[in-house]
Amino acid sequence: MDNINNNKVSRIVWLSSVFLALFIDVRALNWTLVYGGFVPIEEGGLMANIYLYTAILLSVCAVCSFTVTTKRMNYSGLLLSSYLLFWYYVTLCFWGPPETSILMFLVMTVFALIIPQFICIDARIFLKTVMLLPSIAIFRINEVFIIPSGWSMQLPMDVSYGFLVPIISSIVYWKTFFKSESGWKKWLTVTSFSCNVVFLILLLLYGSRGPLLSIVLLFCFYYICKWENGQVTVNYSKRRRIMIFLTIFLLTGIFAFSILSSLLESFGIKSYAIDKMIQLGDEGNLSNGRGNLNALTMNYVLDRPIWGYGLDRFNALTNMQYPHNLFMQLLFDGGIVLLLIVFIPVYKSIKVFFKNCIYSEYILVVTLFFVSVPGSMVSGNIWHIVPLWVFIGSILKLKKI
Repeated sequence: MDNINNNKVSRIVWLSSVFLALFIDVRALNWTLVYGGFVPIEEGGLMANIYLYTAILLSVCAVCSFTVTTKRMNYSGLLLSSYLLFWYYVTLCFWGPPETSILMFLVMTVFALIIPQFICIDARIFLKTVMLLPSIAIFRINEVFIIPSGWSMQLPMDVSYGFLVPIISSIVYWKTFFKSESGWKKWLTVTSFSCNVVFLILLLLYGSRGPLLSIVLLFCFYYICKWENGQVTVNYSKRRRIMIFLTIFLLTGIFAFSILSSLLESFGIKSYAIDKMIQLGDEGNLSNGRGNLNALTMNYVLDRPIWGYGLDRFNALTNMQYPHNLFMQLLFDGGIVLLLIVFIPVYKSIKVFFKNCIYSEYILVVTLFFVSVPGSMVSGNIWHIVPLWVFIGSILKLKKI
């Protein structure tokens, strides 16, 4: 009987890992399946359907996991999601409708936040699926991988951050699991990794700067941090500090970008991200207006610091999309109260995580962090960033897999 139960748990863990990978891979899949026909989720279409159906499949896995396993729930995520729902209702009743529809909010924020509480994830299966799914583009190689000569189109920002998910997952998987693979599994990994290298090239040539920053930060993290004996240790020697400083200096120096741009042009290659950095540097506006946007947001926040202006009401009040910053949007949408409700439990969980975690948790949390948090600090409406809320739900859970 125990063997039957263990086999059932293994199947559920496998399915949960695959479906969660699909859930956070939707934006990349939308581009690879409908090349050149990217449709925002607000307008429905393929991406909205995948989110909805995957949420249903994950819910089934959650029910099965809950009945098969006897683990106690960690209620921090459930309490946080309950407050977010309450705040959405308050906003709707007293300040007007949020920009995010109730269905989008339920799926992309609330569900993404609570689903880690109900399922168990195998980090290896999760990463392998995340990096493998967008590789279906190989069947449309002429449309997705081969860019027409003279193509000057910029990838939509959502697509750039969509590509970031399999790219980060590929880097983490290659570092942690690739050496232990053999046979056809290894060749499958190499194939999917190669496809994601192509996505990285597309990101460099036509994508946004934020995802590239996330990739650099991941390498910096691996340079100074490592997991050993159930703890995350930091090697912050003088030599490593100097190397990180030089990396940041070069990445923020327009001179370095000018050299790199000239080098690429000598091979007939132009990079939208690099050229934009040079242009903004020449204009003295490296933040691309985000500094002014942050100042505007803070002026609003200072007028109503405790409760803010209601969830996702920034566009209605300022005629601008969103604050482009995780902290600023939380302050604007819910004031100091919402900021503390989100970050106090997250901060406490991260402290515990660094002192006591298992390897699978470490891999999963590192991946989810770098595909979501750095990007949310510079771009995106936080209520639409599925990996961000999956990360928060996972770090609040901190259960052994």
